[in-house]
Amino acid sequence: MRTNKELLQDAVRGAGDPNSSGWWRIPCVLCGINGRGDRKNSLTISALSGYYSCFRCEAKGFVWDKGKAPQTYNPRTVITTPTCEAPKHFYPVWDSAECLEPARNYLRSRNVPEDLWRIAGIGACVSGPEYGRVIVPVRHAVTKHWLGWVGRAWVDKCEKSYKNAPGAWRKGVLYNQAALHVETDVPLFVVEGVFDALHLWPDAVALLGGYDEAQLDALACAPRPVVIVNDGDAWEKGEALASRLRLRDRKAGWLELPPKADPDEFTREELFEAAYRELAVAMLKNE
Repeated sequence: MRTNKELLQDAVRGAGDPNSSGWWRIPCVLCGINGRGDRKNSLTISALSGYYSCFRCEAKGFVWDKGKAPQTYNPRTVITTPTCEAPKHFYPVWDSAECLEPARNYLRSRNVPEDLWRIAGIGACVSGPEYGRVIVPVRHAVTKHWLGWVGRAWVDKCEKSYKNAPGAWRKGVLYNQAALHVETDVPLFVVEGVFDALHLWPDAVALLGGYDEAQLDALACAPRPVVIVNDGDAWEKGEALASRLRLRDRKAGWLELPPKADPDEFTREELFEAAYRELAVAMLKNE
């Protein structure tokens, strides 16, 4: 008789490429064993870690042991066509060009560490349609191809200080999606914008606006505790999202910041201390 892992590995072979968040969403083969069947793609599998979770039968675990994923499953061999290109006249901010110094000063003013600029692939446009904007790429969790980008202006001449890549690319996408797949007890912060996520890098993802059901699915599958940290005026939305995650048997909490306060106004140490405290309280309430 075939084991659950063998059945799941076969399911991965026939699943095609993972989605933009780096997950497969397929019918649960384990629900089928129990005679109930699954027609709603209740099973999610991480292409990076192999962690799986079924919303229906509540099965959880890993498709393969650590470090033992066959080459066929190696997510870094998955070829996915990029859905977005960098804006015209995009240059990486770690380039030494003097014209990029205003963009670098803007990043310093937002407390983005210089050693993170290259890791996050941050750039800027010093001419063209996006002149005067710092550009933060939003990349595929597995292939690192660009899905879209978020732009923030450092000059007053820009019509809008906030601008994103055109199109519907944000559906189901989280900034720094790879953090969802890390198997750890360190909390994953869920914030609204990319600069809040950069402040808490690598332990944060950004919703890029209000969350959708696909993002909720991805958060519900993360094999680590989740803490929602919205801006101070939107704490009720954070509480609601944490409640929905707990209904899916996830270890989740939320932080209420003072009115008009942003997460990047607090130190990492302050936020982590508050997050661990909130998760401990949330666990007591569930007991």
